[in-house]
Amino acid sequence: MLLLIGSTKITSIIEEGHFYCTTCRHIRDYYVSHVQTYTTLFWVPLFPIERGEIHLICETCKAFFQPNAFALISPEQEKKFWHKYE
Repeated sequence: MLLLIGSTKITSIIEEGHFYCTTCRHIRDYYVSHVQTYTTLFWVPLFPIERGEIHLICETCKAFFQPNAFALISPEQEKKFWHKYE
């Protein structure tokens, strides 16, 4: 009997919002992704085999940040940003 066992990485989006991107130097949209490695049997993911990585990613420039980077935007900056689009 032939068993095909392997691993694959699955990415899920945990959170979305906006923050001040230090690369773009503007307030940009972001998403927080969680990448986890799963063991597979016949290409079907069964269970996680690694803890996983969490990244905050700027949607404009695709730069990676630590998950706590979204705290860089102040409430005043947020109001100023959204006021431009009202």
